[in-house]
Amino acid sequence: MEGTLVYYNEAVGRLAGMRFEETGAMPAAEWSDTFGPFDEQGQRIPFDEHPLTLAMRSGRAGHFQQRFRAADGSDFEVAVSAIPLVGSTGFEGALVFFWPAGGE
Repeated sequence: MEGTLVYYNEAVGRLAGMRFEETGAMPAAEWSDTFGPFDEQGQRIPFDEHPLTLAMRSGRAGHFQQRFRAADGSDFEVAVSAIPLVGSTGFEGALVFFWPAGGE
């Protein structure tokens, strides 16, 4: 597994049930184990099939819907948009937006 979550804002902290100040930067494996994504049956989506991973590796933005698990164990649908960040040396990271599905 590759990558590190380097920051998430207060809105994501409210969805996750944990502020960034509580978690700090997280390896992708830790984020995935804690928050998902999960499929409709609640099964963890393999890292190579994560919507963000696919968007990062293809170098194209993507929009997906998936299940997210909050720190309290509750699951809910989220809409996710991932935008690769590309600099002069190539891929630098990604910017991800997500919110409860249905625009709540």
